[in-house]
Amino acid sequence: MLRKFLFVGLGGSGGKTLRFLRHELLGWLDTIGWTGGMPSAWQMIHIDTPTAQDGGEIEEVELLPPSNYLGLVMSGVDFRAVSDKVSGASPEEGWRDLAGWRVDPTYLRVPITTGAGQYRAVGRTIGLAYADRILDALRGAHARLSSASAGAELAEIHQLAYGKQAHTPTEPVVIVVSSLAGGTGAGLLLDACDLLRQLPGTAGRNTFGILYASDVFAQLGDAATAGVQPNALAALSELMNGYWLTGNYARASSLFAAAGASTPIDRSGPAFPFLVGASNTRGVTFGDQREVYAMMGRALRGWATDPTIQIKLVEYTMANWQSSAEGNAVKADIVVRDHQPVFEAFGYAEVGLGLDRFGRYSEERLARMAAEWLLDGHHRRALDIDPNDARDPREIAEALARDELVHFLRAARLYERNGSDQVIDNLQPEEAQQLLHATLGNIGEQVRSDKAMPAQAWTTRIAEVIPGNADALMQAYDERLRARARSWVDEAPRRVLEEVLAVVSRHGLETAAVLVRYVAEELADACRELGEEMTDHLRWSEGYRSEIAARLTQSGNVPFTNAAIEDAMRQGIWVGGNYRAEARRREVARALLDGLRTDFLTPLARSLEHARSHLHQLGMVGDGVREPLVRSWPDGPVPTRLRPPRNEFLVLDLDEFPGRFEDLLASSTRSKLAGESVIEARSSVIVGDFLSEDGSADLAPPVEIRTAWSPDTSWLLGGVQPRAAATFTTSFSAEDLLRRARAWLGRPAASFSRFLGSDLRSYLGDDQTVDPAETAQRRAAFRTALTSALGAAEPLVRLDTGLLSLLHHRPSIPQRPVPSTLPFKDHPMEEVVADILSHALGGGSAPGDLGAQFSTAQNVRSISISSTLGAAHDPLVFASIMDPIVRGWNAAKQSPPARTNFWTSRRARPVEEFVPASHEVILAMTRGWFTGLLLGRIDRERRCIAAGNKTCSFPQPLLREVGQHRDLLPAVLEALGLAYAEVAQLQSLEPLGAYVALRDLGLQPGLTTMQAAHVYERLNGALDRWVRIGDAGPKLSTPVVELRSGDLTSASATDRREAAIGVFTSTARDYANEIELHRKRSLDDAAVHGSERAVWPGMYSMIDRALSELVTALEHLELGDMSAVM
Repeated sequence: MLRKFLFVGLGGSGGKTLRFLRHELLGWLDTIGWTGGMPSAWQMIHIDTPTAQDGGEIEEVELLPPSNYLGLVMSGVDFRAVSDKVSGASPEEGWRDLAGWRVDPTYLRVPITTGAGQYRAVGRTIGLAYADRILDALRGAHARLSSASAGAELAEIHQLAYGKQAHTPTEPVVIVVSSLAGGTGAGLLLDACDLLRQLPGTAGRNTFGILYASDVFAQLGDAATAGVQPNALAALSELMNGYWLTGNYARASSLFAAAGASTPIDRSGPAFPFLVGASNTRGVTFGDQREVYAMMGRALRGWATDPTIQIKLVEYTMANWQSSAEGNAVKADIVVRDHQPVFEAFGYAEVGLGLDRFGRYSEERLARMAAEWLLDGHHRRALDIDPNDARDPREIAEALARDELVHFLRAARLYERNGSDQVIDNLQPEEAQQLLHATLGNIGEQVRSDKAMPAQAWTTRIAEVIPGNADALMQAYDERLRARARSWVDEAPRRVLEEVLAVVSRHGLETAAVLVRYVAEELADACRELGEEMTDHLRWSEGYRSEIAARLTQSGNVPFTNAAIEDAMRQGIWVGGNYRAEARRREVARALLDGLRTDFLTPLARSLEHARSHLHQLGMVGDGVREPLVRSWPDGPVPTRLRPPRNEFLVLDLDEFPGRFEDLLASSTRSKLAGESVIEARSSVIVGDFLSEDGSADLAPPVEIRTAWSPDTSWLLGGVQPRAAATFTTSFSAEDLLRRARAWLGRPAASFSRFLGSDLRSYLGDDQTVDPAETAQRRAAFRTALTSALGAAEPLVRLDTGLLSLLHHRPSIPQRPVPSTLPFKDHPMEEVVADILSHALGGGSAPGDLGAQFSTAQNVRSISISSTLGAAHDPLVFASIMDPIVRGWNAAKQSPPARTNFWTSRRARPVEEFVPASHEVILAMTRGWFTGLLLGRIDRERRCIAAGNKTCSFPQPLLREVGQHRDLLPAVLEALGLAYAEVAQLQSLEPLGAYVALRDLGLQPGLTTMQAAHVYERLNGALDRWVRIGDAGPKLSTPVVELRSGDLTSASATDRREAAIGVFTSTARDYANEIELHRKRSLDDAAVHGSERAVWPGMYSMIDRALSELVTALEHLELGDMSAVM
């Protein structure tokens, strides 16, 4: 069975990945014979900030269709309008969603119609402003997935691909693709996933996240990636916070509610987050992010099209994620110990025949042959004849054009020289002689007389009727002449184009353009001659009387039956009528040839010249932005860009591509000699003579008449179109040649087509037409490739093995590879493949019974190996994430301005939704903060806390400068991510010591799991001890309770309890008063929500609950002698 999929791409990285995925899916559908386009069972939505889809720098795959793109910011909209829209969505309650992070539009200089400028907070603000549009797009996609046609299409696709019917599950799989390090994508990530949770069914609550780590963008350089590291730190923190969200703190957003998403959520972000980096420890390293996007497009194609991957990877992950994660829980005592680890990782390798790459090599090489001939064919041919020919290429083209001129004119039926009258002969009506004979009969009837008359009388009698009959003849002749002219006008351009293409094929575009201009000049001379002939014939036609008299020289009376009378009539109409017809025919011919010259040939020559210039500029020189396309194509060895990445392994040897191309070229043509095969194939690509034969009607011909030439209507019978010059569309660009080359290679029954249509099963099978030695070689190459792919498929992340051992007690990097469908059931390779896979998947990591993965499926051309770690891991072990953050922070912390630049507009949520810990643990740390201040265990000046017999410091410096005392707690908690980075840097848990001590001060005694850290029904042991006996433990500062009530060491337990209650109660009251003032100010000035004004309102609910729980626990504390209590 195949499952439905909804792919959501966020930001630039997500959208580019979807483009590669769509390209891969359409290619796969083509190989199985599906002609219905992209099925509705595979939905794609790219959500980004820019008005128009960007990413044009990636040229090898097309942009997504407009219906798949949701650009959030319309043209002309600035950030202030977006910010005001968010602030106005929920005036009374929206402040809770914006407190402590709102971006002040006054100081933002980012043109948001082109992106979020690498500022996550800007990206999220835009997402909140248009959450309703995002939700509508997601609902629309879900509705299309739910249609009856979606399931029916997928069932048909399964039948085509795997030869059997299968049920289509109702629930789709949802995959969200985003970078963790960008502005829009990273800013939208959690919200997009949370909006998906508003959809019907369970799919939206089980989203897969494909998340690109910072190292994917390393090659861009420091200037282009200034925001990558802080964005990654912020995204990581918010993602961890949302991942550990539970029903204890179900999240309800008034801004979401205003957008139509009113259902509270008990989990935020992707349910199954997978990290993807740029390299792994097996030596697989991608050079740039484009290669990573392409790899992920191929991998996700397998997710959508391969039933084995859907069962063994997709469904396995959904069913086993929680149990696998719990089994891999962090063993060390970190801040959120015994919580589920957050991140899985994904790797991919592929073993294939390499036919897709060989196909690209072949079509590009063939197209290059055609392009170079079009540009320089005349010069190349001259040098083939005489290698010492030093003539200028233009001179050669002109010489060739002169040599071709007469042949061209004759072939196009335009030759009017040396006794040849092709044009006027073509214009002669077939009925001309019949009309002349009929006219002669009419004259005879008119002059007939029973009386014999003198010759002079007959001369006069015949001459008198000639003009009238000549006029009648001309009227009938002219109608038929103009009908012939109509046919000639329809046919001549076709003949000209046929001959032009033949010349283009023989000599290239420059010679053809020169020749067309020579033809135009020749026709101009012909028009002059025709004009002279027309004048001559008109002059001659006036001598009809003398011609009649010359035939009647007899004396005496001549009877009508005398042969001289008929001869005189015939000669009279011949001269008086036929010469006028001949003059008219030449007049029409002259007009048509002049029109053909000026309105067809001259525009055609210009089009050919422009086509050559365009091909030369973009194909060989470049436009200053992109690499010249033709020069990038192979003309021998396989270029670097066609070589596979290090995680793709081919059965075909790349070094064999050139020889195999030449062999297949020879067997795909009718020519016997290798040189002639090249000429035949090249010519076919240039002129497209095969297009109508193989049904490639969707490809444009090399030269197409866009606007038909139309001469003056007076020269044509039935002419209704006004005079119009021809315009042309030429298809000689590099892209056009590549398309025709691809079509030529794919002609049915051609050797190229048969070879490129091979699949793994047929290529590695027993074939009597293949030499047994070559079959053995093919199978050996496949065994090597499959073994290598299994090793290279390790997840694309760099893991810190030291931290892996410290946190998860794992000595090595785990790997769970999942091969796609194996098309070798009942095949000579079945046992071989089974042995290789059994060895590679052994040691307890095998995904199941291999037998079920073997199939007799056709059209399988590659086997993909998708690989995971087998369970989620703690973020700290991922060097792909932590190392760039460490480097970025180490550089930024050297000065306050650098720290400000590092952190401005990165955090995009209130602090309590940001701290990278569970809400239960955040609440415990908040209680611990106030407990520590009360007892003097926290030094706010030095920002450290007493932990037993040692002092532990919070990160120095913090991410932000603290402007007021209430902001110190949220600033300390906000910096927990920095402590994680220090752990990664130092390979030690010591940087987390202060947070562990803070958490422990806020826990009630007897808890066995941090998942219950929100429960606080009994006082923390340190606070309980102080209340009972006055022992505050190690002090780093004066306890706050002593600042308010003096030294309480000698006071009673009841007095100390009441003093503590008083401190916590008055503190809670102060916070309540301040938050009310903050709320009221925000109604008039949304800028108070900015992080530079106050951060603590973003965790007020946590503070208020913590203080309330402390007071309640103190009030319920039993102070009597507990020793006798049973």
